[in-house]
Amino acid sequence: MSLKILHIGDCCSGNPQRLADAMGSELVTFLREHPFGYRAKNEYNLNIFPNHAVISRILSLPKMLSIVKNYDLLHFHCFTILPCSIDLPLWKAMGKKIYIHYRGSDIRNLKYIYRVTPARWADRLIVSTPDLLKVVPEAEWIPNPLDVQNFPYVDEFIKDDKRPLRVLHAPSNPTTKGTHLIHKGVKMAQKAGYPIIFECLTGKSHARVLKAMQQADIIIDQMIAQYGVYGVISCEAMAMGKPVICSINEEYDHVYNGCPILPTRNDDPAEIAAHLINLAENAEYRYRLGKEGRKYMERTHDTNIIINRLYQTGECLLGT
Repeated sequence: MSLKILHIGDCCSGNPQRLADAMGSELVTFLREHPFGYRAKNEYNLNIFPNHAVISRILSLPKMLSIVKNYDLLHFHCFTILPCSIDLPLWKAMGKKIYIHYRGSDIRNLKYIYRVTPARWADRLIVSTPDLLKVVPEAEWIPNPLDVQNFPYVDEFIKDDKRPLRVLHAPSNPTTKGTHLIHKGVKMAQKAGYPIIFECLTGKSHARVLKAMQQADIIIDQMIAQYGVYGVISCEAMAMGKPVICSINEEYDHVYNGCPILPTRNDDPAEIAAHLINLAENAEYRYRLGKEGRKYMERTHDTNIIINRLYQTGECLLGT
């Protein structure tokens, strides 16, 4: 039997939008506008109470009932409709399959709540990064999807390029990305005499960040060893063939097998500086990392691969 799938979620770095579009499915959102400009092609926007997503979710319940009846599987990204996921028994009573997809702070900050309702009612628990398995050990880690073929990649090695290197950091939240440490690391490399132009884009639209990424030579994701995993910006950078620096804990090296990200381990700005200096001195190394990153994305994060892992496509109806 084929399943009709409805995605439900607001933020999550555009992942709900990306999956819904790739599948020709629909997405329910509760924000008037995504802070970074993400939108799905087919989107139910239930922003009933402007600027207050929680109240919108509560007031939208009658509308949700009319929407949900047309679907077999409800894929919740981060949060369900009502507080503490108390709506899940309702969807189960309607005979719906339920996926709960945790993506970061949604479960790190509420790690005990998931045992009360979601773990009891969900047919499947999923996490987007391997560190979240510590919080939800019953879940399955499935990497974030990316339409790799839609990202420009130039397979060209320029040996004698003497221009300054452009380094980009684009944090959604500077505090949780270790931005202050990254600034220090960049300054250390600059003081060592390396010509580096550093651009930090905070809270900018996704389109603006992607444009800057195309022009950059190196991308720095985050520097927080507490998490030690890479995010969507690393995926987008690797898809473009850009070398990436990011905090990666050693315990995840085996699950990130073949990932060419240059890791930091200890929240030490000197690690950032060392990577930047090494990249500045070796254009061929930058080129090789970029090429390896593109291949890693194609085999690990490509949207079609992720959809197959999520839904076993033969059992699902992609589209309505």
